[in-house]
Amino acid sequence: MRLKRQIQGLFNRLSEANILSILKEIEAIYQNNPRGYVNNTLVDLLIGMLSDPTALLDTFLNLHAGFIAAIYKVIGPDFGAQIVERIVAEFDQHYQPNKDGHGKQTSNLTSVVAELYTYQVIGSNIVFDYIRVFLDELTEINTELLLRIVKAAGPQLRQDDPTSLKDIVVLLQKSVAKVGQSNLPVRTKFMIETINDLKNNKMKTGIASSALSREHTTRMKKQLGTLNSRNLKATEPLRVGLKDIKDTEKRGKWWLVGASWRNEPGNEEPEEEKQAARTTAQIDNEDDDSEVDLVQLAREHRMNTDIRRAIFISIMSASDFKDAQIRLNKLNLKKAQEAEIPRVIVHCAGAEKTYNPYYTVLARKICSDHKTRKSFQFALWDIFKGLGEKQDGADESDDEEDEASSDTSLRKLVNQGTLYGTLIGRKAMPITSLKNLNFPYLQPKTKTFVEVLLVTTILEALKTSKSKDKRDERVVREVFVEVDQAPEMIAGLQFFLKKTVSKTEIVDKSEKETVRWACKSIMDMLTRILATTTMQED
Repeated sequence: MRLKRQIQGLFNRLSEANILSILKEIEAIYQNNPRGYVNNTLVDLLIGMLSDPTALLDTFLNLHAGFIAAIYKVIGPDFGAQIVERIVAEFDQHYQPNKDGHGKQTSNLTSVVAELYTYQVIGSNIVFDYIRVFLDELTEINTELLLRIVKAAGPQLRQDDPTSLKDIVVLLQKSVAKVGQSNLPVRTKFMIETINDLKNNKMKTGIASSALSREHTTRMKKQLGTLNSRNLKATEPLRVGLKDIKDTEKRGKWWLVGASWRNEPGNEEPEEEKQAARTTAQIDNEDDDSEVDLVQLAREHRMNTDIRRAIFISIMSASDFKDAQIRLNKLNLKKAQEAEIPRVIVHCAGAEKTYNPYYTVLARKICSDHKTRKSFQFALWDIFKGLGEKQDGADESDDEEDEASSDTSLRKLVNQGTLYGTLIGRKAMPITSLKNLNFPYLQPKTKTFVEVLLVTTILEALKTSKSKDKRDERVVREVFVEVDQAPEMIAGLQFFLKKTVSKTEIVDKSEKETVRWACKSIMDMLTRILATTTMQED
């Protein structure tokens, strides 16, 4: 209720003059509260205002559509997609009562859809979908809704998609033929003339929009344009159609993933950080989470202290790794408490159904601190301990929650092994983190874990190469040369590279060859380091 009152107070003060300052206050609310909870509260309040049963002023609708666009730009597609989904649901709920003459909710919401299109929150897909729905039956309400769209967004629609507009005219002609030209009311005839004029680019300015509305729209676009100098979370409109939104049983609520998605062949997977951000948004919105849900989820994940729960909620409610860093910093943890952050990250990574790069990117960013890096190392040793390894020289863990080997699934091993392999391959952690292992006598699950880790280390190291040669010996050796700081691990590491990693079956054929080549190069280097170390001892 506190958050709802706070946001409602901001809406009560909202005007064209202070829209950017109100936006800053909304951003601050996002930083201090779970993202999904703020999204839900914002959307509920906005829909409550915009689906009013009385006809709202164009200036009011314009202002709030512009504010939605501003939030969409700085917060990201998940907010925009969520409010579009609610608009569609509200429209469907009120359409029949409005058709019977009770209320003006659909008129208000249709104007909002047109304005959101004008402000580039949504693409033309959904607007044309609504036009097709309205043309299916030339009733009084459909005529009114069509005129609202044409008035607010007609010229922009013609500019963006003239082909679809021509298709609309064909549908219009078919609908007119069904009813008969002579049976049409004057308002419907005016609507037909307006759409034909729009297609032929003869639309009168006065019909398109009033001078006052045009002025408001122009000023709002300028206000939104000032945001372009910032690092925006959403720069493209959502390419979502009515079928996408309504066909959730078959295709799921993809828009809550936070992507401006098109179902086109050849779409590539985003790079690591974009994928991480996208997956975080999915977690953030799963099951319409709220603050209470995240606390419950933390308990289910055995986050058994207040500090761990706070860290867990900060990570899971963040929009991306940058947002997670900000949220973690705001916890103002003591040095001893900061050691819990790596443990929570490693736990979350292992709990995912598939490998999620979000946790790895976040881990890399916070590994720049020496103490945090050591905490990740201790968490790694705890994994080995849980897998049944006896590690001479390993520091005792202060983690009261050792996980038994029987609780460690293959999925968890792969996820956590990939995380640590990436950290080592990208030099966020040293290869000497493995120094306490007795490589020739590893437990079966530890052997699998270390195989995944070292294969990932090699492949990730090669990704850092600036050379055109895909097999850059230098970048791989730079990672493994640090074993000279722990010469006691050299012989065991050589054994494991030769017997297991070089014969790996966990990657495809081309990567197998690369891993085999890298193992030979690393083993040659290790042989020289071992020889040098032996000579120095003699």
